[in-house]
Amino acid sequence: MLRQVGTSMQIETVQKKEGLTIEQVEKKENGLVANVLYMYHGKHYRIDPAAGLPLAAVIDEIEMWMSAHTAAAAAITVQIKQDAPPSGSVISFATAVTIGIDVTAWGDNNPNFDIYTPSGVHLVIQDEYSFDEGLSVIIVDKWDVVDGLLNAAFSDPDPTTCQYLNFASATTSLK
Repeated sequence: MLRQVGTSMQIETVQKKEGLTIEQVEKKENGLVANVLYMYHGKHYRIDPAAGLPLAAVIDEIEMWMSAHTAAAAAITVQIKQDAPPSGSVISFATAVTIGIDVTAWGDNNPNFDIYTPSGVHLVIQDEYSFDEGLSVIIVDKWDVVDGLLNAAFSDPDPTTCQYLNFASATTSLK
């Protein structure tokens, strides 16, 4: 399964295998580092902080899980976006990510927006996550936007023409 803690041996292995300097590994650089796309959550929490977790490993894990659960009706959506500039790479982020849906039209903190892909897929997305209120109000407000998109999906007369993506995450600034 996915690693959460790296050892010094893992650091040395990653450093040698991927040609990273020890400073790059110790600094835990995020995103595209030395032509390898690493996964992290938020601005600074890299998955497997010591050794890093390349996107390819995440995709492999997802494919293994899906293969093992062929009887279940399941879909996994993974959002990949560039939050940090490339470091020590000769390729761009767009070159590193060659799968999925181009989300350059993603509406940041948006309760309802559409994306149409070149292959004709229509996505309706709810991704409002930042609220100024306290927790009790956030829960109600977030549920309202989630519920709104659920209702739109359920009332769609032809659900085969559109995919609905509803995010349940929310955050607030500490006051």
